[in-house]
Amino acid sequence: MKAWLFSRARTGSQPTGAHRSATQRKVRVVHSCLVGALFLSIGCSTYQPYDADADIEARARERVSPELASQLTIPYRIDDAVRAELANRVNPAWNEKRRAEAVSDFIFGR
Repeated sequence: MKAWLFSRARTGSQPTGAHRSATQRKVRVVHSCLVGALFLSIGCSTYQPYDADADIEARARERVSPELASQLTIPYRIDDAVRAELANRVNPAWNEKRRAEAVSDFIFGR
């Protein structure tokens, strides 16, 4: 009575047993190769950090005269001493919320 559950008529043209496993293995191999290629392409890219100071100065120079551009100062510039102190207080392994709280504590002196 249960034999009809596993008959060809019930499953239609679905692959069976060993063939399905071979197909799944091929799909997994292709998927693994694609994921590996993706990680390799990401790992080989050259990261260039964003320099906010240079960007702000360049935008300001486009908008003001050369005389004013020579007198331009950025009041909220973060120097290397501040970056070093912040690096001592914030652990990169923390989650984003905890890092944000640590930065806020540093800024507001808590």
